[in-house]
Amino acid sequence: MLVCSACGSKMHGEALFCGVCGAELDDQNNKDIAYKENILPQQQQRALRSPMAASPSIQPRKYAAKVAHTGKQFYSFAFEILKNPYHVSRNIDEKQKTNGIFSHLLLAFLLSFYFYSASKSISYGIVETPLFQLFIYLLTFLAVSAAFNFIIARLMRVNISYMSVVAKFGALNILPITGLILADLCILLSMNIFSTFFSFLSLCLLVISSMALLFLINEEREERGGLDLYYGVLILQVLVIVCYSIFLVTVVSDWMTRLRYDFFGIF
Repeated sequence: MLVCSACGSKMHGEALFCGVCGAELDDQNNKDIAYKENILPQQQQRALRSPMAASPSIQPRKYAAKVAHTGKQFYSFAFEILKNPYHVSRNIDEKQKTNGIFSHLLLAFLLSFYFYSASKSISYGIVETPLFQLFIYLLTFLAVSAAFNFIIARLMRVNISYMSVVAKFGALNILPITGLILADLCILLSMNIFSTFFSFLSLCLLVISSMALLFLINEEREERGGLDLYYGVLILQVLVIVCYSIFLVTVVSDWMTRLRYDFFGIF
């Protein structure tokens, strides 16, 4: 619809002049009017139908409900794993990758918190290893460990995705997570002997989980040939020991550097 800017008359079609007063129709003006009358109302209607147009107070409730649902789902997942770790982990696949990733995040946080608290306790509060830095180191270590298992699985000619490996590894790490929860509680309560015991137990369980993961992967082998399971376990253990050593050397070196700096202030 066209509108004459001189007399305000409305005309249909693509007329160049007003049929009432004869004035030339302003093309740009009519484009602006068409935009306001047609396009703009459509955009406003789409915006009203958009989920983002909902009340701001509704959005936090939706996110909170989603987080609560995810937490409840992970709790059920962890409880089933604790009852039958190997048997349940055998049926874990890429569909449970969210639980696997959350498991790795929780493990990295609990272990980094233990190292942070232990270093603070040993140095009597003089040295505090950055918690976030430890968290990144441990998360990287877990991702690399899963990558090692994935590479060995390919050498064994097992058709499995990386996210499936992550999900299975996360399921098997529920036991180390349980031990670390106890270790962190004990160190907060100044029960250092029990804390050391549970932390050592958790690290041993983490190594066992890595080995058990390779056996789970081997059960999915459909083709003959490829790398033998024995050599796969051997290679995996060598790689895990190397990663452990690099991690410990990095953390201890950083801790000693901070300790020297705090004592002497010139290094």
